[in-house]
Amino acid sequence: MKQLGALLIIIGIIWGLVAFNMDTTVQTESMSIGGMYIPSRSVNNIGKMDERRNHLIAAGLVLLIGVILVSSNQSKQQDRPTTTISEERKCPFCAELVKREAIICKHCQRDLPPEPKPEPASIPPVVLQPNYSQCPQCNAAVNNESVKCWACGSRIRAI
Repeated sequence: MKQLGALLIIIGIIWGLVAFNMDTTVQTESMSIGGMYIPSRSVNNIGKMDERRNHLIAAGLVLLIGVILVSSNQSKQQDRPTTTISEERKCPFCAELVKREAIICKHCQRDLPPEPKPEPASIPPVVLQPNYSQCPQCNAAVNNESVKCWACGSRIRAI
């Protein structure tokens, strides 16, 4: 669309320049009326002036449409919010990008399956210091005074 808009702008400018240079005058004949000589001269022709005006209007419209096409293409690119890959996921049915929080795909209108929650990384057993114990869920080293595991969030002991 941007190339078409640029082409219409160029055509509109050239058409307008040609219309401005159109000749709107006609030459009258010399004549003699009652012994009085009237020489030939050029006068403005209303029909040619109307034709020039119509060409100028058409050139202006073509130019305006070209400007609108060029600017609308730029505004579409600016309107699309830039999102990172982590904020979107692919619909499993139509493969279009949708937000991670979406429940229904905006493209194919199908219900999206819930996104699988990432499994906590398994932390290998470590040598524990005296005030630490091991989390039964993820094997992370947890302070004995803690209520929840810092790595997986599971409850370690009752309050």
